[in-house]
Amino acid sequence: MPLLELDAVTRDALHASSDVIDAAAATAAWDIALDGTKWAEQPVWIHTDLLRPNLLVNDGRLTAVIDWGGAGVGDPAADVIAAWSVFGEAGRREFRNVLQVQDDVWNRARGFALHQAVMIIPYYRQTNPEFAKIAARTISEIVHEATS
Repeated sequence: MPLLELDAVTRDALHASSDVIDAAAATAAWDIALDGTKWAEQPVWIHTDLLRPNLLVNDGRLTAVIDWGGAGVGDPAADVIAAWSVFGEAGRREFRNVLQVQDDVWNRARGFALHQAVMIIPYYRQTNPEFAKIAARTISEIVHEATS
């Protein structure tokens, strides 16, 4: 789904999360993502939910990816969200280099990651506060990168 189609619900979630995140900075990061190019190629298979709880690691190595409920076809940028949901700045840089992610894909991926994380906070705030904390951390990573 193109980022622009996620605009209204993302802005609503940004507002609903303003007591947990810097909503103004996150909105600025969202606006940057919306200004990027749209995916105009053939859709590819994507997982869409590469968050820490869905990545199983053993001895520092990825051993499995779980929760394939959101799998489908679409913009490959959706699978680059791990750059912010999993990694810090140094790991994110290495992740991007290894995957050779182009600037337009990176920008859309940052938008997808922001959308996903900001939707998590109001939804899981009461029922899974640790998951909401992980999402707030992701937003912090995104804001730091997008506004630096």
